[in-house]
Amino acid sequence: MADPFKQAKFFKKSDVAGVKGNRIINLEPDPDIPDRAVAYRHAKDLASELGDIRGRWRCILGGRFVFGDLIEALIVNNNWLVRELWINTLSINNENIDSLSNLIDPEADYVRELNLIVSDHFYSNERGSLVQYAYEVLDIDGKFQLAACRTHMKTTLIWVDDGTPDGRKIVIEGSANLRSSGNIESITVEECPEWFDVNRELLAGILERYKTIRKPLSEAETWRQTDRTALRAAAT
Repeated sequence: MADPFKQAKFFKKSDVAGVKGNRIINLEPDPDIPDRAVAYRHAKDLASELGDIRGRWRCILGGRFVFGDLIEALIVNNNWLVRELWINTLSINNENIDSLSNLIDPEADYVRELNLIVSDHFYSNERGSLVQYAYEVLDIDGKFQLAACRTHMKTTLIWVDDGTPDGRKIVIEGSANLRSSGNIESITVEECPEWFDVNRELLAGILERYKTIRKPLSEAETWRQTDRTALRAAAT
């Protein structure tokens, strides 16, 4: 089987947030996926029409549309159990943080892991206010990680646990940040495992390099660290 990842000849080799080289992936159009176009003003109404994302949706959003609300509405409406929720956005506001808090609340148990990547400009400007609020509200039971870097991507990945090993892999991408900017925006929503995996690899690289929360060592890591300490002590 041919490798779906191909090095773009016109790209120079470089590091992007710890990921070696820029890559492209060739995705063949799937004729079985229905393409739909909609225009919406409010997130809850759009979530109802999208349903459980059977197809590819291209959406135009009005200036009052709050994209962060769509993420919560999709997950709650479909009663999804989400293994991982990845969000790459320039900025967030208090309402976005509260919405995400609803999803990782242990009693609701919608999202098991939340990874949020914001721009370094937003992080530096809001470190004492919105960023601090995000730490206070979202850092629950080790579910949350926050990273900041020079990103302009607006990509959301929803890995739904449907009882199968691979689960369902939903990708939402476009021009919209989590909070409303008063501008007309556009997004594409679809289930696409290949594109999900490519984006997840990139975001995981960003997270590993620019994460801001130091989490406890896993049991295996703790034992490895204990072994190293014992070896150093024996050597001396």
